[in-house]
Amino acid sequence: MTNEEIKNHLIEMGRAAGAVAIGVAGAGRVDEEVCLAYERFLCEKRHFSMGYLENYREIRFNPLNLFTPPADTGSVVSFAFPYYHEGTNPLFARYAQGEDYHKSLRRRLKPLARYITEATGCRARICVDTAPILERYWAVQAGIGFIGRNHCLIVPGTGSYIFLAEIVTELPLPHDHPCKESCRDCGRCTDACPGGALRSPEFDCSLCLSCLTIEHRGPLSHPLPGRCIYGCDVCQAVCPHNAVPAPGLPEFRPTDKISGLTPLGIRHLSEEDYSAIFKSSAITRCPLPRLLRNLDMLQYSR
Repeated sequence: MTNEEIKNHLIEMGRAAGAVAIGVAGAGRVDEEVCLAYERFLCEKRHFSMGYLENYREIRFNPLNLFTPPADTGSVVSFAFPYYHEGTNPLFARYAQGEDYHKSLRRRLKPLARYITEATGCRARICVDTAPILERYWAVQAGIGFIGRNHCLIVPGTGSYIFLAEIVTELPLPHDHPCKESCRDCGRCTDACPGGALRSPEFDCSLCLSCLTIEHRGPLSHPLPGRCIYGCDVCQAVCPHNAVPAPGLPEFRPTDKISGLTPLGIRHLSEEDYSAIFKSSAITRCPLPRLLRNLDMLQYSR
């Protein structure tokens, strides 16, 4: 098979696996202006307490360094998988109320990575928010979407309620054109952001509720605006591109146990209860003591 035929077959497999958008970019060093912007983001401490973002710069700036030894050429195949479902619990971000996407999407992409290696002998690695690569950058380069004012990847006609996943391979597949669309900056997300993280063009993670409630491990110095104790969906909920979101994959439907949780119920959870309710969810990134910290600091509950 030609590389074009292999690419077309991968797209067919990706669609069958549930992806709503798929594209290919040539792997290599990211644009220098993007590298400089990232370094500036770190130097200005806008990554707040997420120190891990300072690590593995050689991979962030060139995903071919994921391989040992590094590959000389290759491709990044980007996929967008939808997770939107009705009836979610407002205490938690939508994406986390079903099955853990890390496990689900890796399972869906394993046959594609195996196909690449078996058909060509080339190495292929699945990334589902599990490798230090600039996912949104590569999604734009692969033509599947653009980065909105809210810093989410927006897929035209689908919106931003999507998970990004990638297969990085040393196989040089035909490239797609980068996405040139933009959100046109209507300002709705800027006005609605509870923490004010979007008011400046320079995104500040210390004002983002997703960072504060999920990533930040220390005490919180101010009450949390909004209603979420895990993440935040406000900037996506007000976005016009999400007016008619793509239906989410079935495994991302909220579980009954999570849907039924109330603030009072969370306050009475034991560690065993927490494990039983959240064991298959990405919410386990936030241990019970941190969930309780967030609940105690919710402004609306005061």
